Amino acid sequence: MVCLVVSYVISVVYNTAVLGAGVTAKSVKLLYHLVSGVALVYAYCGHHVIHSMAMCLLCYATIRWCPIRAALVVNMTVPLVYLLVVSHTGGSGGQYDGSVGVSPRRLNTVCLAKLDMVANLRRSYTRDTDPVLINADTAVLRMPTLLEFLSHCYFPSTILVGPLISYRKYQSYIESNENRLSDCWQLAAGRLSLGLLYLGFYVLGTHYWPQEYLLSDHFMASSFWWKVTAIAVVCKVGMTKYLATWL
Repeated sequence: MVCLVVSYVISVVYNTAVLGAGVTAKSVKLLYHLVSGVALVYAYCGHHVIHSMAMCLLCYATIRWCPIRAALVVNMTVPLVYLLVVSHTGGSGGQYDGSVGVSPRRLNTVCLAKLDMVANLRRSYTRDTDPVLINADTAVLRMPTLLEFLSHCYFPSTILVGPLISYRKYQSYIESNENRLSDCWQLAAGRLSLGLLYLGFYVLGTHYWPQEYLLSDHFMASSFWWKVTAIAVVCKVGMTKYLATWL
């Protein structure tokens, strides 16, 4: 919850201290979001941020020097295998408890951002032909620099959730020097309040309907209809956590 609130603070500081100070250098804005995003992940899972960084560097290397089809295959399979391995070795008996090992959710969101980038590069061009715009809204027309790529992957507003914005939109956001804080603070405050409300439902719901209940002896001995009801309730309670983070 603290990390989610901090992501709002990072956005406010960007609009006031960076854009508000008249900073227009693209590299400065990219570095701000990269450093902020990495710090946010480090605050959540400590030195295990290195796992997501390793996957990002692998992705960039493949899309930089490999055929785009091969890059797509590599970035579809390697992160999934890596995720299974580090989750199994980091937890107890393969069970991740959120306190040891790498966070599968944090690594997964970075992997999704990478795959989103690779897919859009695949739809945009090949090395032997001119750009072909299959999707003009998301197509990536040029190879991003390493700083641009990492900054997008670790964008503080999405690193805890997933790739909610395409690279093209992120690029436009970075290139814009307009401070929009006065236009969107009411909407942001409303979304934050609603997110905290959903988070409260999640905390209360998991107290009475924890996911571990589905593995309990009481659940196993229950009737079919009770099992169906319990699964539905537990899933709905779990969904409120993701609704909170998406807001």
